[in-house]
Amino acid sequence: MNVVFVLLIIVAIFAVVIIDANRYSDTEPSLDDLKKEALAYYVDKYGDSDVTINAIDYDCHVELEVIKDGNVVMTLEYSNGELFEVL
Repeated sequence: MNVVFVLLIIVAIFAVVIIDANRYSDTEPSLDDLKKEALAYYVDKYGDSDVTINAIDYDCHVELEVIKDGNVVMTLEYSNGELFEVL
């Protein structure tokens, strides 16, 4: 009987972890959304939209490279719900 009780507790813990993980992943923007946001930021700041955006997901943050003529001209970082320039 104790084994069944322990197994039920373990299943309940896994269920809570999975629900929390899904809730977190649903609130994070997609890489495509972040690319659009980075492009909007760059266009607003420099008025130049002839660039491409490369997104690199490092799990703890996302780096967004603004590329013009094959060169990275700006790097932005998305972390903890905020987008900011990397100096």
